[in-house]
Amino acid sequence: MQTILKTITRRLREHPEIADWSLQRAELRSTQRYLIGNITESRRNVERVVYPLTIYHDHEGPDGEPSRGVAGVTILADGSNLEAALDEAVLMASLVNNRPYSLPGPAVYPDVPIAAAAILERPVEVADELLVRLRAAVEREPDVRLSSAEVFLEERRTTLYNSRGVKAEALGTSLLLDFVLLAGQGANEMESHIAVERRRLEDLDIEALVARQAGYARDALRTTTPRTGRGAVVLRDEALVDLLGNYESEGVLAFHTSARAKYLELSRLEEGELVTLGRPIVGDRLTYTGTRRLPFGLHSGPFDGDGLPAEEIEVIRDGVLQRRWASQRYADYLGLAPTGAFGNALVPAGQASFDELLQEARVQIVSFSWMNPDTVTGDFVAEIRLGYERDGDVWRPIRGGSLSGNLFAALADVRFSRETGFFGHYQGPVAARFGELTISGS
Repeated sequence: MQTILKTITRRLREHPEIADWSLQRAELRSTQRYLIGNITESRRNVERVVYPLTIYHDHEGPDGEPSRGVAGVTILADGSNLEAALDEAVLMASLVNNRPYSLPGPAVYPDVPIAAAAILERPVEVADELLVRLRAAVEREPDVRLSSAEVFLEERRTTLYNSRGVKAEALGTSLLLDFVLLAGQGANEMESHIAVERRRLEDLDIEALVARQAGYARDALRTTTPRTGRGAVVLRDEALVDLLGNYESEGVLAFHTSARAKYLELSRLEEGELVTLGRPIVGDRLTYTGTRRLPFGLHSGPFDGDGLPAEEIEVIRDGVLQRRWASQRYADYLGLAPTGAFGNALVPAGQASFDELLQEARVQIVSFSWMNPDTVTGDFVAEIRLGYERDGDVWRPIRGGSLSGNLFAALADVRFSRETGFFGHYQGPVAARFGELTISGS
């Protein structure tokens, strides 16, 4: 390992066209299980080492201005593609014209727990235990059977180096459980699918998850299309996280509170002003925090991809934008102190109970087929996978149709539940009642 690493860093230092660089050594160990029905279809154990590399190329831009280009490549574990990868990266970076910016230097990194001892020490046993519990939980549910399941346990050790002297190491684990339950038979058959990721088994209540999903599968057999209308809607669990959470890259709120959005003149929010874009707030006032210090958060860790130490940044307090989070690049551009990546989303508990929120709404939604809000405008239209519509004193299951609105406008009239939950990259209320959203259905 040291020989390959030394070779890569030596070539980076001596390369005449590489001004700066950031290199990771990523060592991954994965334990995988695949089920078809109750039968284990395959077991896999995978180990690999890769070297993700980012290089920076300084040159004159088209108008003669100083420019910094950036490009990323991956060096194989044996280094066999090193020279070709460097040539490719330099060529790509030479075609990019960004304003110059710096890389962070060495820092003191906080101790953030992101590794589960059980997954590190006995991943095979943990995977088998998880499947035993999954099968047993499904067997306890009437009229429901397991269609398929996948389990991935991963250990990832990352060491980060850069040309400014950074050397930082993090060890983390992750657990992915993906399963499908079926209810009914033949043409009258419906499924309930969920994929959940956590860093440790203790944060995954398999029995409760199966009971909930089994109920959804049975309810899906008797769904109807929701009635078209506009009014109060409760979003719960994954449906709420899809709207408020900071997922794959950036959610709406994470984007608009970033220095990047400010620099690109795309942010609709201004410091010291309401995030509802001037609309008076008649419900709860949102407080929204980004943190990479949340224990066992999926976006937690002692440092981010640039090498900046983990921070916790309260970007919105009581409905007002307080400050922006900033990567090293956009902190340089705007003259801000860099905070590093946004991380996980934190929202404090509300005052109302979940049952109280339901009394105020005609519709509650538990899952979407997809939810992809427009990051820039905050507009969203999402197909309803499963929800419930009030019919007198009864909640009848619904499926199909869509929910639409604008997140900034919706935050002017929202009430959050006092019940909270941890969803891997979001910790906060498990439900919220939004006063004015549109349901399109029959």
